Amino acid sequence: MRNVSKYTLKTFAKDGSLLLYNTRTGAFVALPGERAGECDKLLSSINIASDASLADDLRKQGFLTEAGVDEMAQVRKRYLDFTSSEKELRLTLLPSENCNFRCPYCFIYDRRGISMKKEVYKAALAMIAGRISGAQSLAVNWFGGEPTLEKAGILAFMGEVRGLLCGRSGIKFSSGIYTNGYLLSAPAFLEYLDSGITFFQVTLDGNRETHDKVRSLRVGGGTFDIIWKNLCSIRQAAGADERFAFKIRVNFMKDQDAQIQELLEEYEKVFGSDPRFSIYFRAVSNMDTSRDDIRPIKGGIYGIEDGLSKQVDYYLNAANKLGKLDTRSRI
Repeated sequence: MRNVSKYTLKTFAKDGSLLLYNTRTGAFVALPGERAGECDKLLSSINIASDASLADDLRKQGFLTEAGVDEMAQVRKRYLDFTSSEKELRLTLLPSENCNFRCPYCFIYDRRGISMKKEVYKAALAMIAGRISGAQSLAVNWFGGEPTLEKAGILAFMGEVRGLLCGRSGIKFSSGIYTNGYLLSAPAFLEYLDSGITFFQVTLDGNRETHDKVRSLRVGGGTFDIIWKNLCSIRQAAGADERFAFKIRVNFMKDQDAQIQELLEEYEKVFGSDPRFSIYFRAVSNMDTSRDDIRPIKGGIYGIEDGLSKQVDYYLNAANKLGKLDTRSRI
């Protein structure tokens, strides 16, 4: 006896293909029209007669589970194993809760406008020093607010981390920064890269028209042109350097197909042939905060299921246009 995984999402593409995605395993499957109906019936009523190999493939990918399997327990165990592991040390640091943008959907609950104190940097370094001998990997990720407002603190910390790792060739080290991209000029990018930060993510909200409506400066004014100029300059300044990966996250709301398509076309011209760059899509979420800034745009926010469905549509459209699937992004 088998059950359909509670983490299985399904939708039909315009050509009749059935698209399946499992949020627990990350498996993604597209079944052509002739097999889509059979698979849909199987997932709707697992007791019907069906191709045994199809059912077995769905089980291997996590779309079906054996009777009695507690998927929540599996997720909980993976989480606990990850958080309690002495071999994997992962830190997410917020050097600044302040931000130079005022996005209405920002999920930072209470903008306190503070920067991380020197003693917090020191405490984080002390923790790394105390646990590094038993670790196999160390990851340091920079988040915010807007982390690039505290570039000096980040670069100084990264220098200290490199000192701790000196002579420890057996430890895998990685570091990433999640930024709005406004202050990420090409020279700043190269400084971060040389410090050991090799993953970068910048967010856009479609083309200039839709982006500047929601991702404006705190003091007023659009930001798209500066960010796009930075991205183009970074690619040029990086030359043939292959040390980094760069993701462009695209936030979207309802009725933005044309604007997303315009951005994708521009992305293809500049970054489409560069394997260091990739693009992915996320629906804007309705996050309650003390400010309730999101109220004016609530009508344009997708519900969860519709947002996920549109996200898959954009993902497949990008894959078709760029001629490749971005296997590094969980959709």
